[in-house]
Amino acid sequence: MAEKALDSQIEGEKAAREIEAADHRAENMSMMVASFAFSFLPWVAFISATVCAAAGNNTAAAFGGIIGVVSAGPQIIDAVKRKRK
Repeated sequence: MAEKALDSQIEGEKAAREIEAADHRAENMSMMVASFAFSFLPWVAFISATVCAAAGNNTAAAFGGIIGVVSAGPQIIDAVKRKRK
């Protein structure tokens, strides 16, 4: 009886560790996607603004430029703060 209870407890702990590992993998993946998006969003916005400006669509070019500046701003501020320390 005690062996069955111990086996059940071990299986429960193993299942809990597997769930926790899956949560960590999901969190790591979401951090990678967010980091990728945060890094490349300004470039995509500036490139799309340039393409739109070349095509003569000034409104879309303005929006792309604004999005690029707004998304690049925190990165620039962070880079400047790191150099001062």
